[in-house]
Amino acid sequence: MNRIWITWEYQIRNSSMARELNAQLFEIVEEGSRAPRYLKSIHKTLSIISKHKPKVVFHQNPSIVLGLLLILARPFFKYKLVTDTHNAGLFPAEGKHPFLNWIGRKITSVTDVAIVHNESIAETAKPLQDNLFIIPDPLPELSTTIDINSPASKNDTVVFVCRWSADEPYEAVIDAANQLIDQDVKIIITGKAPETIKNSDLPENIELSGFLSKEEYQTLILTADVLVVLTTRSNSLNCGGYEALAAGKPCILSNTQTLKDFFGDSFLYTDNSPADIANQIRLALETKHDLASATAQKRQRYLSEYQSYINGLNLQVESFYK
Repeated sequence: MNRIWITWEYQIRNSSMARELNAQLFEIVEEGSRAPRYLKSIHKTLSIISKHKPKVVFHQNPSIVLGLLLILARPFFKYKLVTDTHNAGLFPAEGKHPFLNWIGRKITSVTDVAIVHNESIAETAKPLQDNLFIIPDPLPELSTTIDINSPASKNDTVVFVCRWSADEPYEAVIDAANQLIDQDVKIIITGKAPETIKNSDLPENIELSGFLSKEEYQTLILTADVLVVLTTRSNSLNCGGYEALAAGKPCILSNTQTLKDFFGDSFLYTDNSPADIANQIRLALETKHDLASATAQKRQRYLSEYQSYINGLNLQVESFYK
């Protein structure tokens, strides 16, 4: 097993990228408080590396703890390290803590190869790392054994793909739902909601999905009428946007130049205010067939272009074996 990919969270980019790069994926996701969780994850990570003795280790940053561990372990296990650097890897905790920022940037500077999602993040990473590859997400493989052609609900279903992170304007989506209360629209919000949200007085057209299995989540995506994927970050490419593209679903994204440049006019965009989110949901539902057609065309173009992104990185990784 020459290549392994290690992550400490479930995220579809990990599985998609590992598949494209022919790396064995190890998802280490522990529950509980921070210290015991980190200790268990560290032990499992080192056990995997010790057992498989890979020549190349890919990992996702964040977690910066995982990144730091793999940097420290590299001299002992003699592997090359490829770091998939996310925005939160360069600026942990929304960039509020200088020491964490320093660690995140240090990981990027001393890894053997850094991967970033887009040109905006690359501008930050380039001064830190000469061996840098810009590789957007592969389109995920969405499959389910559940019949997605079963009779439709009487309500239009909008799925807000959410992890309840600080950069996601979920309160604005909840306020937007109030503005759609008199319409036949159900808004399902994914992810494990905070207790403050679960215990609040939510609009009757909001449904919290809670934790979903992979199959349940994919079924939800494939049966939705419209997807909503939002961020307050200016240089982030949301995984949910790729999922919408893979599923051929109408999608509403935040109105950032990074997202507009990448996804183009196949999607709709919002300024993240409750009023505009509600307006874009109405427009997406009214034009969902046209949007789905545009998304399907964009999907085909993306699939034909993607291999060029991955070939250069594969050549670099193969050079490690020589």
